[in-house]
Amino acid sequence: MSWYVLSAAAFADFQHTSGAVFSALDDKLFDGALEQIYEYVTTTARGNAVDAVGELVRNMSAANSDKVFARLFPVAKQRILAELKAGASSTRTTTTSIPLASDAALHWWQSILYGMLVPGRLSVCLYGQNGSLS
Repeated sequence: MSWYVLSAAAFADFQHTSGAVFSALDDKLFDGALEQIYEYVTTTARGNAVDAVGELVRNMSAANSDKVFARLFPVAKQRILAELKAGASSTRTTTTSIPLASDAALHWWQSILYGMLVPGRLSVCLYGQNGSLS
């Protein structure tokens, strides 16, 4: 068995386990975990961890989508718009496996946004244009 197959299996186990842990946390512990993830995602943008951070946010959002969206959406929206205004994703490439380094932050925040929305437990209609609960 190759290292990649083992790594993919370990990652899948981690995803399943983190989702169960987030669901089992009481409000105080969940808020603490959310704050730690918020600190990490707002101070880091690693191209090699885009999928992992998106899955982490997805698992957390599956446990409490309203809290995750309220905490992460305003900064995700601001960062995505800033990256697009700065020219991210404006250079065409012919490869899908090696993203441009200048697009890493955009991909990071797109993955986080996707992670917030994919569980489908969020009623986006309840949120105003700025992402705050109406």
